[in-house]
Amino acid sequence: MGEARRHGPNRHADHVPEQVGTAGAAAHSWLVASWTRCQKLHGMSPESKSNPELLDQHHLAKAREEAGHSLNVADPTLDRLFRAVGASGCCVLLTNAEGIVLAGRSGAGDERHFRQCGLRAGADWSEAAEGTNGIGTCLTEQRALTIYQTEHFRSCNIELSCVDAPIFDDRGHLIAALDVSTCRADATPCAVTLLALAVEESAARIEGDLFR
Repeated sequence: MGEARRHGPNRHADHVPEQVGTAGAAAHSWLVASWTRCQKLHGMSPESKSNPELLDQHHLAKAREEAGHSLNVADPTLDRLFRAVGASGCCVLLTNAEGIVLAGRSGAGDERHFRQCGLRAGADWSEAAEGTNGIGTCLTEQRALTIYQTEHFRSCNIELSCVDAPIFDDRGHLIAALDVSTCRADATPCAVTLLALAVEESAARIEGDLFR
């Protein structure tokens, strides 16, 4: 999170390629390594403005069916986590291992904005689809992390702050990501750090419930 710099979309679109093109930067920064994957492996541009791809209802229902038991087990924890963070303008999302949002919680006053940002069921937030972001990069690196505002790859996502933790089954297989995101411009790094603790604890609770 300390690597993020606050700047507008135009400056961000210049800053990302500058960092990707800096010799050795990807070797010393996990963030630049992710930006490099997005640009060189996935052929993405930070200037792209398309909304996240959405599964149709049939394919979303199929993805939820495949998640089955784990989705049901996670529901109480999603509710509990949302009660803790929802009033501060956050949404709670659960994805599958491919980065497809399967379930979410958001306040009535925030839901429209979150939907406009693509933070909704059926959206594909894999790193290959959306560039560096909380969900996709968490799943790619298989570790808890935060993508704070201008740490996102795409300029259209830099208003978001996303906190994520991976979820593994009892065999150690990655099966999901738990995400808390906010669109609030006044989300401070300190506040986001507190969200990260809540997300990691909730992911661990889901893993424990799945094991039991």
